[in-house]
Amino acid sequence: MGYKCAAATGPYFANSVTQTGSDPEDQSKCIWIDGDDTNGITTQGFSLHIVDFGRTDGAVTNGGGQTTNPVAEQWNNNTDLLCKAPGRMNFYNAFGPDDFPIIYQPPLEYNPDGTDQDPNAVLHTGCDDDPELIVSPCGGSDYRKSKRNAQATRQARGLNSSTPMASTLVHSNSSAHSAEESCSHPGYIGPSLVSYHEGTFCDMATRIVWPLCSDTVPSGCFDPNANKLVLDQKGLNSTHIDLLNPSGNGNFTHIVHW
Repeated sequence: MGYKCAAATGPYFANSVTQTGSDPEDQSKCIWIDGDDTNGITTQGFSLHIVDFGRTDGAVTNGGGQTTNPVAEQWNNNTDLLCKAPGRMNFYNAFGPDDFPIIYQPPLEYNPDGTDQDPNAVLHTGCDDDPELIVSPCGGSDYRKSKRNAQATRQARGLNSSTPMASTLVHSNSSAHSAEESCSHPGYIGPSLVSYHEGTFCDMATRIVWPLCSDTVPSGCFDPNANKLVLDQKGLNSTHIDLLNPSGNGNFTHIVHW
């Protein structure tokens, strides 16, 4: 769910080998939280309204035996009901001991099939007041309160080249792990990746995608056996040459095979 909402401003995600379905290729993404804003991870905490994620009572099985979940369909059709629903799922760049997670007060109302009755309430009625200190939490105010807006937003930074993540290389055969997406998605923070399914290599220090070396691509490519780039200076533009990752040239210190 966090991956579904990942963006350049967070939450940030990485690949994992956790199987979440019957298909071995169903390997869930994971999200990062970080207390001190290292490696560009600004998300310090998150909250979930667990009840909303279990509303499957309205699931319908059609004549072909296929089961559909109206709640999932509603969220897929309008991702704001998941990604911009602060009382349902929210990611915080600053969250201290005296802060309260955003909640819906009064609680949301649902249709018989579990879908949201009032999408506007989902988007605009959350609040983060202390429910023990006031009679009516929120006082009807919009969740985008001055207290939240006044909090300092921690700025994302690039991968720290001295950390283990920057010197780690993952080899994967799974279609769930995309080198193309890893390099291009602004919300991905993780190790460099060799995707045998795609035949590509994502160099996370530069976010450049290289083809894997083969008989037809002998240079200007990444050699997954030697774990380094095979360069053809004539075939590279000046931008690529200037951005070449030293760790990508055979200096990975931690090689992982998924």
